[in-house]
Amino acid sequence: MSTFQIYLLVGFSLLAFELFIPTFFFLFSLGISCIIVAVVNYLSNLSDWISIVMVAIITPIILYRSRKMKIMQTTKRHFNLDKYIGKEVKIEEVIEPGRAQIRVFGESWVGKYNFEIKDTDILIISKIEGNIFTLERKK
Repeated sequence: MSTFQIYLLVGFSLLAFELFIPTFFFLFSLGISCIIVAVVNYLSNLSDWISIVMVAIITPIILYRSRKMKIMQTTKRHFNLDKYIGKEVKIEEVIEPGRAQIRVFGESWVGKYNFEIKDTDILIISKIEGNIFTLERKK
C-alpha cells in the first residue's frame, strides 16, 4: 500500500468517525488534512516526514477555520422582538404587584408595570428589556 492510499484511507475513515463520534470538528479537520496530503502526495510523491509535517500544519488551520465559521453562524441570529412593541396584551395572571403573566400573539410572557391595573384596562407593550416586557395603558 502506498503512502497516498494510506492517507486517503485514514482521511475518509476519520470523516466517517466524525459522523458517529462528536469530537467538535477535530476528527473532521484531521480527516480533511489527510485527504489534502494524500492528493498532494499523489501528485508530487512527497517523503513521509514532509507528509506528516503537512498534516500537522494543515489540521490546526482547518480546525481554526471551521470553528471560526461556526462562531460566525451562531452570532448572526436576530430575534425580532420589536414586532411586539405597541401591541395590545391580555393579562392572564398577576404574579406580584408590578408583574404579570401576559399573552401576546398566543405566547406567554412576563410583563412589568408601575401603576394600578384593573380587569378592564387595555395595556400595550412599550419597551422590551431582555425577556420582560414593559407595559403601559393604552391612551
